[in-house]
This record gives sequence, C-alpha cells and structure tokens, in this order.
Amino acid sequence: MLSGALLMAAGILLYDFGWVDLLQFGFIFGAYFVLGWIYLFVSVLFVPGIPAALPKGNPFVAPK
Repeated sequence: MLSGALLMAAGILLYDFGWVDLLQFGFIFGAYFVLGWIYLFVSVLFVPGIPAALPKGNPFVAPK
C-alpha cells in the first residue's frame, strides 16, 4: 500500500498547489485504489510454490 500512499500524497500536494483541479484529483483518488489491487494480483506471481514432497515425521524432535 506504500505505492498508493505515495501517489495519494503526491496528488494532495498537486491539488494544494493548484496544478490539478478537483476532477483530476478524483482520478488520482481512483488510481490510488486501482494501484493497490494491481500490486495485490501481481504479487501472487512472485510467491514461491509449495514443495511437492513434504518431510515425513515430526520436525521438532531432534534426530537420535
């Protein structure tokens, strides 16, 4: 959510200085939510997979 927060902070500054009007600020506000969803769906592509063979036995017991 950091990227969306940075976009929103930049949008607030641009609106404060008068470089964007209220309609453009509304689009920035919408992009704030869209950017978060994009990061959510793209991040799934970078999650490592589950290994096919899980170790057998209790992993918390020291081997004898």
